[in-house]
Amino acid sequence: MKTSGSAPVSVGIHELAFLAGGPGRVVDTTIVGLRVRELLLVAREGRLTATARVGEGPIEDTILALVPAESGADLTEVRLAAAEAPAILAVRGRLVAAGLLRRATRPFGRRGMTVTPAGVRCLGAARREWGRVDWAGEGPPDVIGGAALFGRRGLHDDETGAAFRLSDARIRRLREGKRRKRPADEGGREMYDPSSGYSSTFRNYGSYPDTSGSCAGSY
Repeated sequence: MKTSGSAPVSVGIHELAFLAGGPGRVVDTTIVGLRVRELLLVAREGRLTATARVGEGPIEDTILALVPAESGADLTEVRLAAAEAPAILAVRGRLVAAGLLRRATRPFGRRGMTVTPAGVRCLGAARREWGRVDWAGEGPPDVIGGAALFGRRGLHDDETGAAFRLSDARIRRLREGKRRKRPADEGGREMYDPSSGYSSTFRNYGSYPDTSGSCAGSY
């Protein structure tokens, strides 16, 4: 795929996850993928157990490295730590280079990312294709694609869904606690929060017809 004035990039499941929900969605999608292949076990209460030490590529390797073989790890801690990992943030760089994502200025000088019109078209095309295949019942449910494109709403596994719901609640509590601890002189400014990857900071600008073909065949 190549967009006008941008570098060519292969738009796969990780790139779609980033467009849909930022680095946190990439992490969650990877955890779901490892769970589907039984390389990572996810208990209802949020405990992770790794059955392998090496995955397919640096993103999976990053997740597995955060789960000690002997003791396992907490889902929330892994999600927060992995969202800042270089392998996950490298996805952002590829999307920026492809013109699907751009840096944006937020209020109070905060930095953020915005999905470009081309990125909106790309994501919309992938969601429509996922829906067409899923609703037609062509094979088993694509839980990895669902997790990437729709977050927890796309999960079909009750155990994994319950674990993510508990983790989301814990992340919200952590975020609220950090807001309460803000220095008084910060006024209304939002401080940096590593859990922010789990609440989309991306904006798009309405619906765009998928006339570019920029995502064709990529999902």
